[in-house]
Amino acid sequence: MAQGLQVFDEQGNCTLDVTDNLTRIIGSFKIGQANGQATVTVPVGSRLFVFFRDLTQNSKFRCSIAIKVAGDESSGERVISWSTKWGKFTQETEVVIYYGTY
Repeated sequence: MAQGLQVFDEQGNCTLDVTDNLTRIIGSFKIGQANGQATVTVPVGSRLFVFFRDLTQNSKFRCSIAIKVAGDESSGERVISWSTKWGKFTQETEVVIYYGTY
């Protein structure tokens, strides 16, 4: 029997089911350039989510990036690509991309 959180309305319809929609961060990597891509492996059939954090200490070196994901759920390999949207990417810039499944 599966375990998790399920919520039902008055008619008995399931309105929330987190037994199959829990998120899991699988990995992360620090990017070392303004534009690039990385191939990651996730379980076949998984839905991928991606986000980034700018951990740069000095605010004048901070930047924002755009992220795109290529690949499909039938493959375990996905390509995460990024490009700088604003700010200047320097050696002091420290951006980490996190990825996971849900």
